Amino acid sequence: MRLISLIIILLSIIPCSCKKESDKIKDNIFKDEKIKAIYSLQDKRDSSGLLTYFKDKDLLYRKYAALSFASVQDKAVVNELLLLLSDSDPGVRLAAAYALGQTGDIASESGLIERFSKEESGNIKMAILESLGKCGSDKALGFLNNPALSGGDTSIMKGQALGIYRLVLRKKHSATGLKTVINTLLKSDSMDVRFYASNVLSRIREVELTKYFEDIRDLIGKENEKNIRMNLILALGKCKGQEVIDLLRKLLESEKDQRVVANIIRALGKFEFDLVKDDLLKMVMNRSYQIAVAASEVLLNIRSGKWQSNYLELARKTENWRAGSNLMRLSLRFAPDKGEISSRIKGYYKKSIDPYERGALLMALSEDPSNYPFVEEEVFTSVEKVVATSGMISISEMLSIKEFDPEKIVSGGKGSSTQRRIFADIFKRGIVSGDISLMAIASSALIDPRHKFIEVITDLTFLEELLNKYQLPSDFEKKREIKKTLNYLLGIKNGTEEISGEKKLLDWEKIVKIPVDQKVKIVTDEGDIVIKLFVNDSPGSVSNFLDLISDGYLGSGAFHRVVPNFVIQDGCPRGDGWGGPDKTIRSEFSRLYYEEGSIGMASSGKDTEGSQWFITHSSTPHLDGRYTIFGKVISGMEIVQKIRVGTRIIRYKIL
Repeated sequence: MRLISLIIILLSIIPCSCKKESDKIKDNIFKDEKIKAIYSLQDKRDSSGLLTYFKDKDLLYRKYAALSFASVQDKAVVNELLLLLSDSDPGVRLAAAYALGQTGDIASESGLIERFSKEESGNIKMAILESLGKCGSDKALGFLNNPALSGGDTSIMKGQALGIYRLVLRKKHSATGLKTVINTLLKSDSMDVRFYASNVLSRIREVELTKYFEDIRDLIGKENEKNIRMNLILALGKCKGQEVIDLLRKLLESEKDQRVVANIIRALGKFEFDLVKDDLLKMVMNRSYQIAVAASEVLLNIRSGKWQSNYLELARKTENWRAGSNLMRLSLRFAPDKGEISSRIKGYYKKSIDPYERGALLMALSEDPSNYPFVEEEVFTSVEKVVATSGMISISEMLSIKEFDPEKIVSGGKGSSTQRRIFADIFKRGIVSGDISLMAIASSALIDPRHKFIEVITDLTFLEELLNKYQLPSDFEKKREIKKTLNYLLGIKNGTEEISGEKKLLDWEKIVKIPVDQKVKIVTDEGDIVIKLFVNDSPGSVSNFLDLISDGYLGSGAFHRVVPNFVIQDGCPRGDGWGGPDKTIRSEFSRLYYEEGSIGMASSGKDTEGSQWFITHSSTPHLDGRYTIFGKVISGMEIVQKIRVGTRIIRYKIL
């Protein structure tokens, strides 16, 4: 007893190097000065500074330092991260395993496989397997595809499913892996295992699954979880045969959830058009926005076929202008008299007062290159950014229409010229406009070698003058497009230096005051959506979001992007998806996964986030580790499902 008492006394006076993370989760973790310092180094992408914490006596700081490299993604520290896989603390090992996968360096492969056999924790083994999928080669493919890998351990089976799925996203797969997925993983009792295994089948490319049709059919019949059913239904689109179509029709008749129906429609769209056209045209008339739009977008994938007069008739009858404009575009694509259909579309355009509908109708006009004068006029006179942007996209898409003849002589108010030169002048006008969307779309068209604009643009003075004009840090996007275009026209390959904008600094005084359960209400025309923000996982994104609301940058507006059974998106003051603040923030990746109602930051690449954000309709694991997750819908998910392009946001309210 005396010995035990002595030990207790000694333990009470020796500083503990193992702070319990659970003690901190209940509060804002950045009240801890060391965690704040680690995160500051992460935001600065300071690898050397972060490495000093790898040997810290406190496991919590080792863990956060390791986790920081999931965002930093510095391949130079792979060896140091591999050493942390042997750390005494499971949390540190888990963070290191995740960071190695995020770094994506094949140099991690052997170390991860070696550590897998020595690791005792099922959760860490799971993380190792997922990371192998993110960074591994054919060696990892063979290792992950082994049906006996898990030995029945659910955590390892989940890691195996994740690893195979991450490999599939990188276009790495094998017949053995498919058999393991179908015969082993999809028959697991674990919903998580089945979910990630089903994603393998929905995301795998250029692989026919007909020989697995009966297996997939039986799995759908037994499966109750929506996200898994949606993936298995998409897998049916990779099978062939009338019996597959019959099954999809049967599912279409019985299914009530619009997200599942959207996937059935997409699967049907993989078959020969004449076999499924009646199903698709019927769905275009559905009263559900998501279903009608999904059907119309599948129809737009038809690149050859006969003209159907009912395309235009259905477009006039549908209550959904977005589906209707897609049908008008399809009608114009195959119309024997393009002039008549174009005139009708222009008539609808002139009557519409909705800028999003007007933009969609300009896009429909892209099917006839002779519509360029009308569209050009709207691009440069409209006060609505979404109309101008849509118009410029329309003109750029005319270049790929079979009726577009670059050498055709066209007469106009400025005399006669070839269509190539006329379109080159339109794109030059777009770049000179100074509008970022017009500049970017025009630049992409001009530097596409298929169009040979380099043959008709010889005077580059206008680009050189623009480069001198845009010198402010906030002009970085415009400068990048100009430089890219100039280098191409000068024949300089890979000569564009990295041009990036100014980064917004972390305001720790504000961040430490944000509650861990901070909520925001988004009041829309359809109803209220309440979201909870994850300050401990994404402090920069959360703080930025709250700042944008407080400053009035995010106020009234409209959802400018809605993809059926994928996302709704807002945060663009222009309303066309090209707007954002002068300063950007860094990407923040943590061990969070995209589920139904996850809130993410939109970006054009790592560390380019600004103000645009999105909500997922359902689980979307292909976004994991690529787009910052900074919150989740806790109320109003039914409202999210009702949101359309153009749905108004009345206000944001910080609760």
